[in-house]
Amino acid sequence: MTTIRTLTIKYALLQSLYWMVFCSIYGFASVFLLSRSFENQNIGLILASSNILSVILQPTLGAVIDKFKRLTLKWSLAMLTILSIALLVSLLLSTGAPAIEALLFIAVVSLVLSMQPFINSFTFEHINSGVKINFGLTRGAGSLAFALTSYTLGLLLTRFSTIILPIACIFFIISFFGPYFHLSRNYYF
Repeated sequence: MTTIRTLTIKYALLQSLYWMVFCSIYGFASVFLLSRSFENQNIGLILASSNILSVILQPTLGAVIDKFKRLTLKWSLAMLTILSIALLVSLLLSTGAPAIEALLFIAVVSLVLSMQPFINSFTFEHINSGVKINFGLTRGAGSLAFALTSYTLGLLLTRFSTIILPIACIFFIISFFGPYFHLSRNYYF
């Protein structure tokens, strides 16, 4: 039987990896977009559009999951993650057309923003089923991971191009799959 401490550590890793993804794509959004020759007002529009789209996307996805019982929370979050990877790869391979880059960036940021409530729901589904997890500690680990990622990426950006940001984001998202599927393999939400 898995101990409370072990489960809390696993969920802390899950939260940490999510916030590392968030930091690399959203925390450095202005830096990345400025390097792609977007002006400040366009960056503001891109980020505002991403936030608005995620506000629409979150309840819409929730309603779809509720409507289709075979579409579980586990697989919905996995699909969001895979789609985010595909969009990030497309962003890396984009030809530099500003409209395409803006749309790809809006889409990926909206998906990443939409993942957070799913991660929290995933955790609370487990807690509600009797699994003991210290949610406050897991969320605190996520904040610490964000801070460390921000510091590290900031240092790396002084030496390398901003292309490391979507690459780091892809790496963190792929890393997210490990603890996510490990935690979800025995549960059917």
